[in-house]
Amino acid sequence: MSLRVDDWVEEGRRTIEAFIERNAALAAEPLAVVLGGSAVTPYADAFSGLDFFVFGFGAQGERWKDGRVHRARAAGRRFHYRLCDWEAFERQLAELDDDALYLRRFGRVCYDPHGLLRDRWERPHVVPPEAWLRKAEERFHELRRRQASLAWAIRRGQAFLVCDNLLQILTHALAVAVLLDRDPVPPRKWLMQAAFRTPAGRRLRPLALELFERMGDLVSLGGALQPRQNRLYGLAQDIQETVAQALAAAGADVALAAVPAGEEEEERL
Repeated sequence: MSLRVDDWVEEGRRTIEAFIERNAALAAEPLAVVLGGSAVTPYADAFSGLDFFVFGFGAQGERWKDGRVHRARAAGRRFHYRLCDWEAFERQLAELDDDALYLRRFGRVCYDPHGLLRDRWERPHVVPPEAWLRKAEERFHELRRRQASLAWAIRRGQAFLVCDNLLQILTHALAVAVLLDRDPVPPRKWLMQAAFRTPAGRRLRPLALELFERMGDLVSLGGALQPRQNRLYGLAQDIQETVAQALAAAGADVALAAVPAGEEEEERL
């Protein structure tokens, strides 16, 4: 049985306090810690772990900008942590970076002895509706590019690239569904769960499941080397059209979100 989010936060607090107490270099820094990862999301389960984001405030040194994931152990728990510069994180939020938005949406402050972060973290982070729609349009643009690449992979008989493009198309489609619900896109391992909870994602669900069922068609490359006659390409086209309808219903200019003239040609290279 998985723990409640509050239980994960309390366990995170005990673990990170034990770690910082024995790490003199960190203990001397003005810092606060946010618990992220699946533990604080709707997808927590018995296999969730502790993933910490250690934010330095006015801290000196390049180590706060390295972005690497470190592994450690404290209070009998293995965990991961990442050293983060707060000002850099604020820039990522302003740029609507998916990972930053997701951490800001679900992350929970579990260690803040100097009161550097808790108050500002508890204030809602507002993203304008038009920004969510713009991000959805950008994802649809990427979906269209993958569709063009899929067509060329089919013509060339490149099964591995056909598989890769199909999964990329589905990834972008599911991301659009989440963004239209005005939520940040989660990491791919939770993306399908998140998307299927949205109105657009529920319309995509049967197409996504059919795609997985048809993966065996890769052996015959979907039955035809001409995209318009190819079963896998036809399914990808259905996914694209479903996403386009959801975008149009949300007020997006689907024509503007399409692949600009000439970019299909790039996929031939």
